[in-house]
Amino acid sequence: MSTTLDLWPQSFEDTLKKRLERFQDQHGRASALFDADETLWHGDIVEAHYALLEVTRPDAAFEFVGHPAVEHLERESLVAYYQRLYAATNVDVAFEWACDVYDKHPTSALLSETVELFDRTRRDLDNLSYPRPKFYEAQRQLLVWLNEHDVDAWIISASPEVLIHAAVLALDLKGLIPLHRALGVNYGILAPDGEVNTMKLRQENTGDQSDALEDLLKAPGTVMTANRNGPLTWQEGKAEAFRIFNPEPAKPFLVAGDSPNDFAMQFLTPHDCGARVRIAKDPAHVAKRHEATVERAAKGAWAHSVEDDLSAWLDIDPQPWRDAQ
Repeated sequence: MSTTLDLWPQSFEDTLKKRLERFQDQHGRASALFDADETLWHGDIVEAHYALLEVTRPDAAFEFVGHPAVEHLERESLVAYYQRLYAATNVDVAFEWACDVYDKHPTSALLSETVELFDRTRRDLDNLSYPRPKFYEAQRQLLVWLNEHDVDAWIISASPEVLIHAAVLALDLKGLIPLHRALGVNYGILAPDGEVNTMKLRQENTGDQSDALEDLLKAPGTVMTANRNGPLTWQEGKAEAFRIFNPEPAKPFLVAGDSPNDFAMQFLTPHDCGARVRIAKDPAHVAKRHEATVERAAKGAWAHSVEDDLSAWLDIDPQPWRDAQ
């Protein structure tokens, strides 16, 4: 029995079917790219994990090395410090530091803590200093639908890749998004027998590396490092990450995101047969989207109009999903 997208707006599934048929006729096998925070789930996984550390590992939550640009105050939590850093510096500086801070964290602890983040039965964790993320079940439905229609799903997130992998495992999504197709800000992982560059591992081994990556994260004694590999997967870095594993002329069929930070990878999708899914209702984004489209049209010497390009977008209000959580 095929999956029906009954958690989505009424016309959404029909629109996807028509566009997917055209896409496969023109481009062959299809892929779908998803941002994570506020796209797959409501909330921010990094800040929520920082808040959880205040309960599970207080030393890690309060004793850490801040960024040189902003002093870490005595007994200041990761949540409070990160928010001050974000306000005081460029966003990319704050995002990169937010990932660097996981240096030396045991991967086994990150895996178990991410399970706690998404476990809705843990009512004792409902009052953390930053709210836990809540997964959108409508997205699970879409992922199943895409899998049934032979579309390869990816995640490309600006969060640390280790947390994205932990979330895929915690939410039982590995069968729909294998770990080698879940990309974030990537760091070397120090196993007992040496450091592993998992970006290089995936580039050198084109088969399914999902089980190998899971085994690495679960190996006793394994910890994160601060040695970043690959791009900072934010804005243009998201498109760059896709291109590492999908060289030109490959194009994704569907790209889902919630903010202008996702525009770069959303513009990878062809306007005439793809789907740029916007999971948001902020009216300010509409103006920014139009501005970004006009800029790209001027640089790219498009044969089609700005209005035609904007027709590729499908705007989804996530509020009904949040109301059901």
